[in-house]
Amino acid sequence: KTAGQAFPVSSYAEIVSENPEINGQVGRVIGKSRGRVGLRLLDGSKVGIPSDQLHPTGKTAGQAFPVSSYAEIVSENPEINGQVGRVIGESRGRVGLRLLDGSKVGIPADQLRPTGKTAGQAFPISSYAEIVSENTEINGKVGRVIGESRGRIGLRLLDGSKIGIPADQLRPTGKAAGQAFPVSSYAEIVSENPEINGQVGRVIGESRGRVGLRLLDGSKVGIPADQLRPAGKTAGQKFPLSSYAEIVSENTEINGQVGRVIGESRGRVGLRLLDGSKVGIPPEQLRATGKSAKQSFPMASYAEIVSENTEINGKVGRVIGESRGRVGLRLLDGSKIGIPADQLRATGKTPKQEFPAASYVEVVSENTDINGKVGRVLGESRGRVGVRLLDGSKIGVPAGQLRATGKAADQQFTVGAGVVVVSENPDINGQVGTVRGKSRGRIGVELRTGQVIGVPGEQLKLEEPHAVAKFKVGDRVCILEGEHNGKIGSVTGITRGRIGVSLLDGTQIGVPEHQVRAEDKNAEQSFEIGADVQVVCGESEYNGMVGRVVSAMRNR
Repeated sequence: KTAGQAFPVSSYAEIVSENPEINGQVGRVIGKSRGRVGLRLLDGSKVGIPSDQLHPTGKTAGQAFPVSSYAEIVSENPEINGQVGRVIGESRGRVGLRLLDGSKVGIPADQLRPTGKTAGQAFPISSYAEIVSENTEINGKVGRVIGESRGRIGLRLLDGSKIGIPADQLRPTGKAAGQAFPVSSYAEIVSENPEINGQVGRVIGESRGRVGLRLLDGSKVGIPADQLRPAGKTAGQKFPLSSYAEIVSENTEINGQVGRVIGESRGRVGLRLLDGSKVGIPPEQLRATGKSAKQSFPMASYAEIVSENTEINGKVGRVIGESRGRVGLRLLDGSKIGIPADQLRATGKTPKQEFPAASYVEVVSENTDINGKVGRVLGESRGRVGVRLLDGSKIGVPAGQLRATGKAADQQFTVGAGVVVVSENPDINGQVGTVRGKSRGRIGVELRTGQVIGVPGEQLKLEEPHAVAKFKVGDRVCILEGEHNGKIGSVTGITRGRIGVSLLDGTQIGVPEHQVRAEDKNAEQSFEIGADVQVVCGESEYNGMVGRVVSAMRNR
């Protein structure tokens, strides 16, 4: 390294020299000139030393002793040895300290050692500290940190008086009052005063080293933090707005009643009971009953009534809101009713989830006119699912009287798919066609005859894979049925599930794929020597005759 790199300005270096007058001395680097490093020795004198006669001694004073940190003096001078002070700066190779008695001294860095955290780190504002002192009048007292000045920590004791204590005579006692007892939390009093010992209150603030509490009877008191212990969750955490809670009380008139939380005031939780009345109950006389009505019965979900009232018991409705501790339902007959949440149970998915638009459903109803009919879902309104039946008519059916029949038509029968008609109409039953579109709940199909018809989705089934997967132009094939049975030809085209074949005599025909068989090009694998076979294709006098395989080579 260059001298500037090895000995940066303000770093400290030790002289290693044959000159006994300067050997071993330590100084602060103040510059570099003419190949020598300038040092200010700890006695304040300056020397220029070649860099090869120096070695670094570690951190700079500013690094080792940052401002506001605390340091202890290690010196042969018994008057200052062992004293602790706060670092207030660094000048002329010495570290300035303000001792705990308020006096200032400048000490060479090599006669100091750090003592740990700064006062601000060890005793932050608003934290609590205990005095550890030989002064019996203040020893053991606890106060809140209010600042730091002249090497002393300012405390406000729990009796309200203020005092300044050296940092080394203090020890932290834990969290600040604001941390241990945040506003709105609950705390229990632990005191020798039997009138308040054991009482619980809500924290309303902190002042002059005392924590302000509003007791459950509504009165306010200020208690030292060391006479309190947290009592658990706040009322707002235990009983959030709109949640439900049950009263556990010795008052038989309200014991066991359930209400919805509507707020919290003066240490009591406000409930709206299921009869609509309002009460304020101390939180320790409540227990949570679970989810709020909005969580258990979200809008548009369906719920079943479980009630001793036989007129409504078992009825199902759609949730339309929640008010005054009751859940509003629109029953499947269109009427509206308000039911306490504890008299309901969720029935599952909403109609929109169970029966999405364009899906197909079957009606399951005691009404014989519509029972078993199939239709396409159009939407949902007033607790009923709108369905367009396959005859084109529209009806509104309660969700409980429907069951899904599978995929929507547009998912199952895509444009271009081959389909077979399965219908009671003998004119179109069994015909094969190609899907051309979808409209008004029907699938448009172009039949092989060229006719286009509209057929309900449930009267169609997908055709087996197209002939294009089995045959290609140029293949030699044999006709298996019809007037050209046994004749051989070559594939000239494939369209709409039919195979175009040019027979050996030049005749052009179109044959359904199931009436055609491709020539076997690997006779060795298909026919075993000695097997009995019948000639089924070929324009020869042997057609139809039976024989035995004596050899198999290539395709013959």
